[in-house]
Amino acid sequence: MQEDGLVSVWIGSAQCLDDWTRAIEVPVSEDGDFAESEFGQAFDLGYYDTDYQEAEFYPSGRSNIDLLLRGVSYDDQVIPAVEKLDHSVTDADNCFALLYNYRYDGGKTEWRGHGVRLRFVGTIRYDPAK
Repeated sequence: MQEDGLVSVWIGSAQCLDDWTRAIEVPVSEDGDFAESEFGQAFDLGYYDTDYQEAEFYPSGRSNIDLLLRGVSYDDQVIPAVEKLDHSVTDADNCFALLYNYRYDGGKTEWRGHGVRLRFVGTIRYDPAK
């Protein structure tokens, strides 16, 4: 559900960029209608504004949160907050999805799709005025 000042965070691994793109891409019909991405369906996200989504794939894993999330919007707030969630990144983790101004409170914590594995890390606060 949309809620200002929050970021919901997913971290995981994808075998290749094509698998990652297929998982997070929001399909659009010929009529211009939007459907849910595989990611959105898997976590039952409902509508979210894709303008407030940041997602990245790296060809190789990152060994810590800072390397994985460096360069995201509000990274000076997001990275320390995610680190406080007591989440450890594995060497296999090479992708993430962030939904800004969105509170995920669904019950699903992990999803395995075609070549992609994502786990919900948590929802954190950020201050867009900073």
